[in-house]
Amino acid sequence: MAADVGVTQVTAPAGLFCICDTMWPKAKVKNWGSSNQADVPVRFVVWDSTTKVYDQIVHISVNAGATVEAVWTTPCLPIEHNATLVDSAWTELSTDVNHANDSAASVVHRQRKGRRDHVVQRRDNWS
Repeated sequence: MAADVGVTQVTAPAGLFCICDTMWPKAKVKNWGSSNQADVPVRFVVWDSTTKVYDQIVHISVNAGATVEAVWTTPCLPIEHNATLVDSAWTELSTDVNHANDSAASVVHRQRKGRRDHVVQRRDNWS
């Protein structure tokens, strides 16, 4: 397969954060194909319940067999306390031959603890 690129894991946002913190989305992207791929569009979307609060695309290059980290330069700002965020990332390579491995997602449950929000549960790598 010449073109087969997908997101293997959403790596950020994660950890402790405050309503005043800025979150920088990140995801691991793997090239399972046999050809190097340049200018691969990777989309990151964050939902707060039924409201889309973030939707951005970055373009990356990834060599055959390699895994790289995609980093979005537009921040995602926390919306509210005691929220459940669903973050998803996927590749949008038009020539991709296996769409079954294009995406990864996670759920983050935030709960207010004193002056900081606390991630009380994170479930990764589902789509």
